[in-house]
Amino acid sequence: MVKQLYGKLHFGELEVIVAAKELNIPIAVIDERAARKMAAYFLIQTIGIIGVLSLAKQRYLIDYVKSEIDALRQSGYRISENLYKQILTKNGEMGISE
Repeated sequence: MVKQLYGKLHFGELEVIVAAKELNIPIAVIDERAARKMAAYFLIQTIGIIGVLSLAKQRYLIDYVKSEIDALRQSGYRISENLYKQILTKNGEMGISE
């Protein structure tokens, strides 16, 4: 199945979607919009790295999402300024500087 869909998405994203479907895993960690759409087609919910960081903060596994997102951005991870501000606000970190 992965080979049939290859070209529409990256191989790794396809592997995640196919594995989730085959193993009846209802949610997968996927960031790319096209891959999220494909996962939804297969009735798989998705969460991105930003969502994982928010969950980690809610569960007291990390103190701040801002420092983690900033590190991702410095490594080349793309996130719009609007989404960045939304996430910081949602996690009570807007205006915090470390």
